[in-house]
Amino acid sequence: MAFISVFDVLGPNMIGPSSSHTAGAEIIAFLAQKMITPPLKRADFTLYGSFAKTYHGHGTDRALLGGIMGFSAGGHLAATLSVHYDEAFYPPQDELDNLSACPDFTVLCYSVIDMGEYRHDWSRRFLLGDVPDEAQIEFYSPQRCATENTPPAFLWHTAQDASVPAINSMLYAAALQKCDVPYELHIFPFGQHGKALALDDASVGQWRQLLRQWLVSMKFL
Repeated sequence: MAFISVFDVLGPNMIGPSSSHTAGAEIIAFLAQKMITPPLKRADFTLYGSFAKTYHGHGTDRALLGGIMGFSAGGHLAATLSVHYDEAFYPPQDELDNLSACPDFTVLCYSVIDMGEYRHDWSRRFLLGDVPDEAQIEFYSPQRCATENTPPAFLWHTAQDASVPAINSMLYAAALQKCDVPYELHIFPFGQHGKALALDDASVGQWRQLLRQWLVSMKFL
């Protein structure tokens, strides 16, 4: 599998509050991961200079942002976190478990959302079994659980998706609309499921630049 850098997704000009700081942090983290054994389980961030004094980034009101992106079934995971971030799934292990797990924003790419009528059968069966009850379907259908505290979202899908119907993204966007949560939704007319970065498709591939523009408009970049 070919390595794809974060720069290929959002571009080299600005991928965080400050491109130089973010790029440097990415390189340091990559080298640290290669050097440390056993695998790294925790990372502590220390802010210096203006970041430490103000917690403001360059052009943003926060120095550190954490969004979540998911494709297909991974999008279901991202959306589920975005609506259930305050659920206690296990007893707290240390002080970090007292911090919020809420993402600052969510990016959902041809994502599985609904576990009901518009479900992706394999995803529902793998997650909930052959005969899930209504409570499980409700909990794991993120569009049914959105609130005014759900993070803003950028969503895209293709109308021709025969695996995960585009209405999944529409349902989540509609739920955010009802809750007055900012979102941006793009439905491209052509293209099957699994387009990923769509580097070979000039139409669908627009999602990368559209995402960057949305992040800027939302002041995440």
